[in-house]
Amino acid sequence: MAKKISHYRNYQNRRKIKPLNIMPGMILEFNYSSTTAFDKKPLVLILHRPREYNVIDGLNLNYLTTNELGQVIRQINKVSKVVWTEVGDSWFKRFQIKGDMSAKGVPADKLYEGIIKARILPKFDCYRTYKTQQIRNLQVVDLDFKASAQVPTLNEHVYTQDKTGTDEPQKQEQEKKEKKRTSKNVNMQGDKRRYEN
Repeated sequence: MAKKISHYRNYQNRRKIKPLNIMPGMILEFNYSSTTAFDKKPLVLILHRPREYNVIDGLNLNYLTTNELGQVIRQINKVSKVVWTEVGDSWFKRFQIKGDMSAKGVPADKLYEGIIKARILPKFDCYRTYKTQQIRNLQVVDLDFKASAQVPTLNEHVYTQDKTGTDEPQKQEQEKKEKKRTSKNVNMQGDKRRYEN
């Protein structure tokens, strides 16, 4: 059985989000009502959301130590930039993964086959699928990626990205946000898929 590890101390911000506004690459925290699930409040890096199946696929980061999480971030960041997305009046980091809500980024199936399946899952049992009808209190989380010594630098986009996937220059806002942040401190049906049901 996987061991659950809290990354709460590395949260930089949290905000409620509607299910329809979920974008691939976001990190979400939610209550999961399944009676058989080991982790009732997972912290999940969203990889894919096939709406027709009413599920979300992702990596449960609570099954990783801080350094293991750093290794995962570093691997994904090789093919997917980190961009900033506005939720309410705050900005949140996410990996640039192509999906229904984002026209740009690495395709989810390419990310899964090339990085997740090939490099991450052989080491870490953290890939999970969640049924959306059992999800409550959904929040997007801005996690401090640099908390781990495994992530000395980030391949980070200089622009923010809106929900249509269009890059819009927001350099001043981005620089202001970065200063504030630093001063405070598919084929997703792979053989490793595991349902939290």
